[in-house]
Amino acid sequence: MRSRVCLLLSILMFVTGCDVVASQSVETPTAKVSLPLFTPTKLAVSATPKPPAASPTKGVTEPAITISSPKSGETVRSPLVVSGTARVFEGALVIVVKDAGGKVLATRPAQATIGAPERGTYKVEVTFAVSTTQAGTVEAFTHSPKDGSIQDLASVKVTLAPK
Repeated sequence: MRSRVCLLLSILMFVTGCDVVASQSVETPTAKVSLPLFTPTKLAVSATPKPPAASPTKGVTEPAITISSPKSGETVRSPLVVSGTARVFEGALVIVVKDAGGKVLATRPAQATIGAPERGTYKVEVTFAVSTTQAGTVEAFTHSPKDGSIQDLASVKVTLAPK
């Protein structure tokens, strides 16, 4: 009986955050039990919440995907190394090379080193073919799991050159 009372009191002390400051003996028809007296612990409560720490990039939103290479305006040949950073679900993204008319010349999946909410890096080699030097675009994006639409599109205008 006494051990059960002590166990219950220990649980009560833990749940309520009380400290034992004294004890009092209580007699029952079957046992004499010493019960602790409790005082609630003091909690420091602030009436006004602290503002969040200032962020050096407050108000600046970083795109989910960036393309570091190739640079805008760069002349590129196949095979093309595309690299950058991504903060996307499971780190999965798609790289596409398009010609001057918007025709897809190459599509390649890429994998960032880590998935969202962290930002990872990616680097992938893409092979494409053109017969003449022309304007083109390198794109990196994800597909929406909901409807398959393109999300988080990053693009760089380049000049595509034959091998």
